Amino acid sequence: MRNTKRLQAKMTHMALASIVVAGLVAPVVQTTPLLGGILHDTEIAAAATALDTVAKAGMVISGNKPITGKSTQINLMPTSGYTKDSSGMSIYTLPEPVATTGIDTSQHQTKVLYTDGSGALKYSKVGAGETNGTFDVVQNTTAGQTATFMMNSNPAPAGSKNPNIYAEVEAQTVGTFAGPLYTNYHIGGSGSGATKYTIMSNGYYTGSWVTGGDNYNVFANITGYAVMADSATPVKLDHVKPTATTNTKWDLPSGYSWSNVKKVYFSGASGFSEKDQMIVSGTINMPDMTKAGKYTLTSRMSMTSSDGTTGIDTNAVNVNILPIQYTDTGKLTSDVKVYDASGNDITSQNATYSGHSATIDQKLTSSLSSDMTNQTYVINGIGTLKAPVTITNNDNEDVSGLMTTKPAIAYYDKNNKSLPSYVGAARAVVSNLTIQGGTSFHIKATMNEDAGSYSAVAGQLFTTYNNDKQSGTAAKDSAGNEIASTYMWKTVGVLTQSTKFTDEKGNDITSQNGTYKGNYVNVDQTVSNTTGAAITGATYFVRTTGTATFTGAISVLDASGKDITSSVAVTYYKADGSTTTDPTQANRAVVGNVTVPLKTTDSTTGVTTPGKVEIKASYKAGTTKAYKTTGTLYKAFDASTFTGTTYQDVDGKDITSGDYAWQLGSVSGNVNYVDKETGKTISSTAYTQAPGSAFGLTIPDKYIQEDGLTSTTIPTNGGDVNIPVLALTEASVTNPNPAGTTDKTQAAKDTESNNGKRIDGLTISQVPSYSVNAGVGVTSVDLTADKNQNKIKYTNLKNAPVRLLVAASALTNSEHGVKLPVNSIMMGTKNIYADGYAGNGLVAGEGAEYVTAGKDDTTDKNPVEDGQHTITLPGTLQINTDSQYLAGTYSGKITYSIIEDDLSN
Repeated sequence: MRNTKRLQAKMTHMALASIVVAGLVAPVVQTTPLLGGILHDTEIAAAATALDTVAKAGMVISGNKPITGKSTQINLMPTSGYTKDSSGMSIYTLPEPVATTGIDTSQHQTKVLYTDGSGALKYSKVGAGETNGTFDVVQNTTAGQTATFMMNSNPAPAGSKNPNIYAEVEAQTVGTFAGPLYTNYHIGGSGSGATKYTIMSNGYYTGSWVTGGDNYNVFANITGYAVMADSATPVKLDHVKPTATTNTKWDLPSGYSWSNVKKVYFSGASGFSEKDQMIVSGTINMPDMTKAGKYTLTSRMSMTSSDGTTGIDTNAVNVNILPIQYTDTGKLTSDVKVYDASGNDITSQNATYSGHSATIDQKLTSSLSSDMTNQTYVINGIGTLKAPVTITNNDNEDVSGLMTTKPAIAYYDKNNKSLPSYVGAARAVVSNLTIQGGTSFHIKATMNEDAGSYSAVAGQLFTTYNNDKQSGTAAKDSAGNEIASTYMWKTVGVLTQSTKFTDEKGNDITSQNGTYKGNYVNVDQTVSNTTGAAITGATYFVRTTGTATFTGAISVLDASGKDITSSVAVTYYKADGSTTTDPTQANRAVVGNVTVPLKTTDSTTGVTTPGKVEIKASYKAGTTKAYKTTGTLYKAFDASTFTGTTYQDVDGKDITSGDYAWQLGSVSGNVNYVDKETGKTISSTAYTQAPGSAFGLTIPDKYIQEDGLTSTTIPTNGGDVNIPVLALTEASVTNPNPAGTTDKTQAAKDTESNNGKRIDGLTISQVPSYSVNAGVGVTSVDLTADKNQNKIKYTNLKNAPVRLLVAASALTNSEHGVKLPVNSIMMGTKNIYADGYAGNGLVAGEGAEYVTAGKDDTTDKNPVEDGQHTITLPGTLQINTDSQYLAGTYSGKITYSIIEDDLSN
C-alpha cells in the first residue's frame, strides 16, 4: 500500500563561475519481513532393594596358628657380670647353645634371635656376603614383640695394631631399634674348645701389659652415630667407658628417640690387635606382626678402614612373618531348574520336552565367608536368546546393581560376533561377576528353538575365561563338581522375520530407526519358516507414509538368493490409492501369491535350513519431511482397505518389520532477497541442506531486513525462501563535483513523520555549471554550459521515477558586493531564479520542477550512460536584467534537487 509520508534530503554543490550545483537525495523504500522456522524394547526384571542372604558357615584355623604372648629373649648384650681373667681383661661368657649365640671366629656374621610366645626359638645367622638368610615366624596378636641381634666382624688382619674400623647396622623400617646398642670384642685366640666362641670382653683392662696402663679401653677412639629418618645429619651417640664388671650403652642424646632411628654405625681407630673381632648387639622391635610381610636387618663391616666404603662386607637377615591359615567351612552350591514359556517346571524332561523355548534358571548359593570375585558365567545354546539374561533374587527382582561389582553382560552370535543386544544372540557372557559370601541369586536365560530337530541351552561358571577361545577354568562347587548344566529339547518350529534397512550406499541403518536422515531407504525383509508346513498364498504388503516413492520394482528372492519375482503378483499403488504400473509413482505395493517353503535337513550333516523368502524394496524421499516404512506378511488381505489378517510368530507377534521412521536428508532451493516495495528479487543464493536447519542471511548492499533476521530455516520440502528487504536511503550525501569546487551538504529534511524508515542510496555524480562574458548595459545574456557539459548524471537505487528541481541564486559582484539586478533566469521555458543570499551557499526553497523522469521512460530524459542515468539540460541559460549595473564579475549558484518518491512505485 502507498504511504504518503516522504523523506527528502538535499545536497548542494557549488560552482566557481556563475553557477551552483546541488543534488537532492530522497529515496525511501521498505519492507515487512516474513519467514518462520521450525524438529528396544528390553524386558528386564524390576530393580531389587536387597540381595537374598544365607548364613555364612564361618572360618577355622587350619595352619600357621597365631602366636599369643611373648617371652624373654636371649640376652646377647650383657650390661653386668663381667669378670677379670688372668690378664686383667673384663670378660663375659655367652649363654648356650653355642651354635645359636656364639661368635663366628672366622668371618663377619650377623644373627637375629626371636623366642615366640610358645617358647620356641627362631633364629638365622648369615656369614660374609650373605644377604638371603631367613627365618619364619607366624603372625602374633600381642603387641610389643622384640628380638635380639648380634653382629661380629671378621678377624683383624695379621699384623694389625689399632686398625681403623667401620661397623653399621641398618633396619628396613624406621622404629626397628628398640633402644641403645652395646659393643664388645673377642680377643683373637682366647678360650679353648667351645668357650673360644662364647667369650667376649667389654674392652676394659685392669692390667698394665698394654700401652696405656690401667683402665685401658679399646673403644676409646671409636665414635658411634645414629642416622635419623628425618635428617641426613648423623647424631653422635653418648657413651662412657665400661668398668671392670659392667658394660655401658651407646645411647641417643636427650631430645632424640630410637623410634626415629634408621641406622647406627661406629667408626674410628680401635685398640684391636691381630685376629681381634668387634661385636655389636642390641634389641630390635619386630614389625607389625598382625600383617604378613618380610623385614630385613642389614650389617656392613670393615676391619681395615673407617670411611664406610673400603673393605666393606655386607650381610643381611630376613624375617618372614607368615599369615595365619584359615579354612572356610562354607560352600558354593548350584541348583538348576528349567521352565517352559508358561512357567511350568520341565527340568525332568531333559531331551524329551517339545516346545518353542526353554528358560534355564541356575541358582548360586554361597555360605562362604569370603567373596568369589571376577567370575564369568557363560550361556550357550542351539537357538537364539528370546530375552536379555537376568540376575535376580527369589522374587525375580534384578539384583545386578546391588552386587559388590556390577556384572557386564555381552551378547554374541553363533560365530562369536559381538551384538548390540540379545536379539539374534546364541551366546551370552556375564563377566565381572562377584559371588558374595552369604548370598544367593539366580541367573536366567531363555533360548528360542533352533531350526533343527533339537534345541539346547547351557550355562557354566568359570573362574577365568578367554572369550576369543571360548574356554577357561571351570568353577567348581564345594563337592568338586563343575558348576554347569545343559538342557536339550525337541524343536516345534516357528515363523520368524528379520528386516534390514540400508541407505543408498548399502550402509546398515537399521539401528537408526527414528533418527536416520537421508534421501533413500532400502528395505530387505526375510521371512523364515521352521514349522512343519510350507506357507503358501500369502500376501506381503509394503508401504511408506508421506510422498516417498519406490525407486524401481520390488524383487523377491529364495533362500539361495535366486530371483523368483516372476512367481509372485505385484500391484503398485499411488498415495491416492489408485494403481500404477510405474513403481516410481507408487508409495505402496501388494505382493501376492508369496510362498515361504518348508525347512530342509541335510541327510549327511543333519544340518537343518529354514525355508526362506526375501523381499526387497527401495524408496526415494519425496517432498514431505518425515516417513514411516513398514512391511508385513498377511494370511488374508483386502487391497481396498490395505488391511487383513497377519501371520504371527510363536509369541503372537505379527510377522512385520514394524514402523521404520526416517526423515528427508537434504533439500535444495534458493534464498531470494525480495524488495518489499517492488516485489522484485534483488539477489539469490542457492542451498542444499537438511530441512529444519539454519541458513545464514547475507542482506544485499544498500538494503536492510527490517525485522533483524540473521538466519532463516530451510523448509521441509526445499524450494524458494523469500526474504523481504527494504532499500536504504542515506540521510546525507556528499558528491564530488567534476569541476573541483567546494562541497557543502544540507541536512535531511523530514517533511512529515519518518515513521521509523531509513534513507540511503540516491547519488548525483555530475551537474553542469554556466558562464558568459558580456558587455555592460545588456539586459539579456545567454550563459553557456562550461566545457559543453550540460548533463546531470545520477544513480537511482531502485530505478524509481525522479523529479528534477532547479533553483538559481542571486549573482553578486565580489569586488563591491552589489547584486546583479536580475528579473529572471530562464532554463528553457522554466524561470529558475530564486533570489537568495548567495554568501551562505544555499538556495531558498526547492526551485522550479524542470522534469519528471520515469523508470520506464525511453526518451532522452534519463537514458543510461556509463551505467548511470542522465538528464540533459539546455546548453544555455538566459539571464534577464535591468540595464543599470556596474561592470565586474557576478557569481551565484544553481541548486539541482533530484527527488525520488519510492512510495510512488
